[in-house]
Amino acid sequence: MDEPKKKKRSSVLRDLKKFHPESNEVELLEYFSQKRKKFLEDSGKMLIHQAFRDVGGNKDRFNLLYHLGKENYSVTELVNIIGKSQPTISRNVKILEKSRLLVAQKDGKYTFYIPNKPVMEEIKQFLKNWIQESHNGKMD
Repeated sequence: MDEPKKKKRSSVLRDLKKFHPESNEVELLEYFSQKRKKFLEDSGKMLIHQAFRDVGGNKDRFNLLYHLGKENYSVTELVNIIGKSQPTISRNVKILEKSRLLVAQKDGKYTFYIPNKPVMEEIKQFLKNWIQESHNGKMD
């Protein structure tokens, strides 16, 4: 194991040992692994929740996502396509970017926006699972 990973691992174990002095190293690593997995699952759910909240019922943001799903556009191009003002388009693009649904890509003096495919895929999988569970009567 390289030195930085070993140092990080030992500091994590030391911190866990403070709260669980009776546990051995294997138990602590298992505990940490479970907590990390739960954290990642929860953060994924929070990402999806934030994306839904930020898009919400805003038809302009849905429209932006629809057009950007077909091709990459700059704000100027989106103004012409959607027919809204530049400040409105810019504000909605920034909200979608902050929600991690869009990614900005610089090309010279222009910035083009593209869908964040991993996040979109995660949302797609979440919705697929949610629909499947709702049909099986397993809704929380």
